[in-house]
Amino acid sequence: MHQPDIVLRLLGYQYRGDLM
Repeated sequence: MHQPDIVLRLLGYQYRGDLM
């Protein structure tokens, strides 16, 4: 079961928080 969508979303959220 590959769910890159969730992984990308989680990473994006963390990345955004880091940038903020």
